[in-house]
Parts: sequence; C-alpha cells; structure tokens
Amino acid sequence: QRMIEEMSLHWQEQLREQKKPQVAGLSVSGKGLSIDDQTCPHLVNLNEDPLMTECLVYFLAPGQTIVGSDVNEDDDAKISWIELVGQTIAPHHCAFDNSDSHVYIEPIMGAVTFVNGRRISERTLLRQGNRIVVGSSHIFRFND
Repeated sequence: QRMIEEMSLHWQEQLREQKKPQVAGLSVSGKGLSIDDQTCPHLVNLNEDPLMTECLVYFLAPGQTIVGSDVNEDDDAKISWIELVGQTIAPHHCAFDNSDSHVYIEPIMGAVTFVNGRRISERTLLRQGNRIVVGSSHIFRFND
C-alpha cells in the first residue's frame, strides 16, 4: 500500500512538471500564462478590443532584434526577429538594441515608427511604459 502511494505521488509530481510551460519566464496562472521574468525587456501588444490587448508578448533578447515583414533567420544567428504583417510594414522595419541594461529602437531606412505619438527618425532610448507604433496598425507597450 505504501509503495503504491509513493508511486502515485511521484507520478503526480511528474504530471505537474509536464504541465508547466517550457519557455523561461512564463508560468501558468488561473487566467492563462503570466510573465515571471521581469528582468527581460519585452513588448506587449495593445488593441482597441480589450480582449485582444496583451495577448502577444515579444521578449527582446540581449543584442539586436529586427522587426519586419521579411524574416530571414538564416542571415545572422546572433540577431533575433519579430515578424509583423501589414501593408505599412517594411521588410526590415526597425531594430531594437538591448545592451548595457538599456533598450533602444531605431527605424530602418525611414520606416514609419512612433514612440509615445512622436515619429522617430533616429536611435531612441525606451523607458518603461513607452507606447510604440510600428507601421500604422501594430501598437505595443514597452516593459523594462
């Protein structure tokens, strides 16, 4: 009887471990997935529909992250990519640079990019809560 209880307990622990997400920084909560790793800067989507807001999270890995419609991950293994689709999204639209505990955004070749409602044309330091618009329809909040 005792052996069966121990085996059952061991099996339940394994089942609990398998149900945990395999992605670092995420955990299962009562309402879905939540972000645990508050040290990794990330973008969350914003939408006029409250049910669609904060459904997408893009972690900004250390180094450079390119945003655009033409994701070619074979170009450079050290660069991360975020693929966005839309008529106003350039193949290589903008770049995020996460280095030295700061994150910067820079439009590529004049692509339409806004930070807090102002169009940017050069490298710009991001701060917690900044609103970023890529193209005309992709809106994000920056979390540091």
